[in-house]
Amino acid sequence: MKTLVLDSNSILSPDSFKLLNPHVESRLAECRTLEAIQVFLPRTVLVEVSYKKAVVLEKALNDWKTSGSHVANFSKIIPSSQNITTEQLKINLYRKYLNWCKLNKVSIEPTPINTIDWKRLITNSLYRKAPFSDGKSEKGFRDALILESFVVIAKKFPDQEITLITGDKRLTEAAKERVACEVVEDIDAFLSILNLRHWHVTSARLEIFTTKASRIFFEENNPTCLFEKTGILPLIRKQYEKALKAFPEVSVFDTIEFYPNFLTFVQIGSEKVSVGSSMYSRRSLHSVPPAVTSKGTTLGLMFSNWL
Repeated sequence: MKTLVLDSNSILSPDSFKLLNPHVESRLAECRTLEAIQVFLPRTVLVEVSYKKAVVLEKALNDWKTSGSHVANFSKIIPSSQNITTEQLKINLYRKYLNWCKLNKVSIEPTPINTIDWKRLITNSLYRKAPFSDGKSEKGFRDALILESFVVIAKKFPDQEITLITGDKRLTEAAKERVACEVVEDIDAFLSILNLRHWHVTSARLEIFTTKASRIFFEENNPTCLFEKTGILPLIRKQYEKALKAFPEVSVFDTIEFYPNFLTFVQIGSEKVSVGSSMYSRRSLHSVPPAVTSKGTTLGLMFSNWL
């Protein structure tokens, strides 16, 4: 079982008017075909993505209200959506994200307000320690809360591999400092890692079947292998005795292929052929070199249909 924690950039869509990154849901499903994975979303992330989308929709709503007022002045029709408030947008978006989490088996991790070391967090903020931005910027408080939730999740499952998906470098630095974890930038990178590990596992299993299992079945000079212990070779000889003792029918061309050092086959016009040092025609049959004679059957006799 693996534990996966999502930051806001891993689920937010680059399209302002789409709820989610279109790849997240399908990629999560692909990941789960390769590994057993439990997925967490810190509540801070849930509120953050809801707020960001609400800001975009609020601007669009204000623009629409302005345009709608002009339309109303001319048409004397007041659009009913004029009653939508920003607070309603935030609540509805939050519910939509909650519903998505439920459908995709993503657990919401509360912000551990009661257990956070607030003194340490304030000190980190003042001294610009990760995940707070360094330099003059004071950004990072929300990332600090996400980090606290991440640490709590890691403590809940100490025996599991835990991965944080985030594109924030300062959060990445702080997460690795607090938790023995893996951090990747996006869900595609995480899927690639799983695919690579799955391939290695598959390769290891193939090696077991192709080497260890094959040696168990047969190994030269090993009387304990199944091939020797169960007497497979005597059974084959008994069941296929006639076929094994029978002399196979060999064509001229097969013979040439089997004995390339002794034979060459050349057609001379329509009446003659030469095979090795022997010449054959429709009315004459010369001797065949002993090297190509087997059990009394000579190569010359193989030409009986042609002669």
